[in-house]
Amino acid sequence: SRFCLEDLCFFLKVFSEMPEEYQMVTYLINIEGHSYEEVSKMLKIPVGTVMSRLHRVRDFLKSKLIKEAKEAKILKMERKNA
Repeated sequence: SRFCLEDLCFFLKVFSEMPEEYQMVTYLINIEGHSYEEVSKMLKIPVGTVMSRLHRVRDFLKSKLIKEAKEAKILKMERKNA
């Protein structure tokens, strides 16, 4: 399936809600195609920090997508067992 303008707007909105340090790592690796090591050197941070930020980005995006899917009734709400 193809992305529509609404999808692009959603992703840009979510991207803009991320902390700047997450945006930068995401952009440099996923858009510009740099390696973790290159990004580490560019930003003067350890490679482990680059990896940690990418992991946090994935968690952030996952939570936003799940929320959006629930609101659009694409994904059922989870029930909590007491």
